[in-house]
Amino acid sequence: DNKGIYIIDPIKIKDLSPLKTVFENPKVEKIMYSADFDIRLLYHAHKIRMVNLYDLQIAAYLLGYGKLSLKDFIMAVLHKDGDEFLDCQTSDWNTRPLTGNQLEYAAGDVKYLILLKKKIAEEVKFKRIGSLIKLRSKKLENVRFNSEIEPYMKIKNYHSLNKRQKKIFQAFFYIRDSIAKERNLPPYKIIPNDQLIALSKRPPENLEMWIKKFPDKTIWELEQFDNAYKELRR
Repeated sequence: DNKGIYIIDPIKIKDLSPLKTVFENPKVEKIMYSADFDIRLLYHAHKIRMVNLYDLQIAAYLLGYGKLSLKDFIMAVLHKDGDEFLDCQTSDWNTRPLTGNQLEYAAGDVKYLILLKKKIAEEVKFKRIGSLIKLRSKKLENVRFNSEIEPYMKIKNYHSLNKRQKKIFQAFFYIRDSIAKERNLPPYKIIPNDQLIALSKRPPENLEMWIKKFPDKTIWELEQFDNAYKELRR
């Protein structure tokens, strides 16, 4: 709110309905960066709608910065040193209490948003794209999860696979999800997405090769991947 940063833990605080008064208030502008997934998740999990959004990623794209990450946009506009930013994206966010670095990383996601909007204001005015930014942000407010779209189809580089590789990836994807649920871990902790894509292109031919490639994994995990690949080869 330009005075303080508030971090709310949805694992400890299950009822986020008090936030509805902020997110659904048309008099309060919400400045976000790449709000697509946040909007989908808030509505899916808590039935919270986003109203009066200003998405800075949309502004960055229309201003000609391209599809930058928030970190890159901050560095480009505010000339911040890249060393200032922590990298905690793939740390374990299920563990409590969160570490100091994790809290600082989370705070960093909103720390510069208001300042960024102010810094680009003149450029937005000069290029006369303010109304277009608001129009596209308004459209973004209504995005929702579509149950008809399979989750594996949203993985980066999935559509670069050929037909056979896609079938392998789909099988590996759901096996990874099953193992992740069994072990109560996020799926990327089992096998990261980029590695799952690579495995779909060149799967290990037998269990011994799986073990050699993943010596830290348990046999029962690797057997599931190996058996799935055997079924697809029949």
